[in-house]
Amino acid sequence: LAGEGAPFPADDDGPSDSWAARRLMRNAGAQPEWVDMRKEIEAWTEKIRLRVHAHRQWLHDRTRLLAELPADRILEATHATTTRDTRVRAELASAIGEVNALVRRYDLIVPPAMQLPLVTLEGLAASDRRAESAANS
Repeated sequence: LAGEGAPFPADDDGPSDSWAARRLMRNAGAQPEWVDMRKEIEAWTEKIRLRVHAHRQWLHDRTRLLAELPADRILEATHATTTRDTRVRAELASAIGEVNALVRRYDLIVPPAMQLPLVTLEGLAASDRRAESAANS
């Protein structure tokens, strides 16, 4: 048999009193609550980032359209653009508020070195601009 006579692999649990509990949890696939919370935060943040990117692209395209419209249609198109922009920003603010509530809860249960900053619309937009300029370079 392969490995016959070889020593068992060393445990990385160390000499602590709770080595048995850690080993049992690891073998059962158990993990702390904050691991799943972090994955959920990252997934929500990515969805919001994609929505910010799509909205920024729509605003860019809409600005180009407004520049080419005849004068009699500019006022109506500008109003429609402003209305939709306001609605989307409110939706984004609500989604960011929800993810930030999760971030605050996460930050309460993890060590300080693992805490996450709050998500902001400005931060996501700046990140999107950096990614866009890097892609265009």
